[in-house]
Amino acid sequence: MRFILFQIVVVLADRIRGQNIFSRRISPGLAVKFSDRWAVIIVTALLAAVAVVIDVLTSPQLNLWPLYLLPCMVLTLTVDRRWGTAAAVILAIAGPITQRYDDVYYRHMSVELWNTFMRFIFFQTVVFILDRIRRDNVLFSSHKPEDHPAAPPVSSDFLESHWSSGV
Repeated sequence: MRFILFQIVVVLADRIRGQNIFSRRISPGLAVKFSDRWAVIIVTALLAAVAVVIDVLTSPQLNLWPLYLLPCMVLTLTVDRRWGTAAAVILAIAGPITQRYDDVYYRHMSVELWNTFMRFIFFQTVVFILDRIRRDNVLFSSHKPEDHPAAPPVSSDFLESHWSSGV
């Protein structure tokens, strides 16, 4: 069984590497299909499932927000904002549901709705920020000098008039 799981991980990792997700320049209007990024989507779905299982097995006092947020971040950076938002909705609902069955205080509907709403707002804020970074290609582009114009030259008269009176 371990061998089969290891082989699945190796195949998925090789497929992710083969998709070359970090080298392409991402245009804002580019629609990403499931067939283009299926390995990343499956791995993040497995990561989300692991986060839910860990949350079920642990105490409700243990805060696992970073584990729930990680699939949203990966999908937003590698696929697009729509996939990140879908993960944010699913994981914002899954977290309070798992807490509901562990602790008496989480069984009130108003508490569950509040926790779901707050998780979604936080996850969606992170998704929007990461999508903005992805669209600006700060992390995924090769920074070429021609992409960034040079600063205009500063005249020596300006420098002498503003800096000579200092020290």
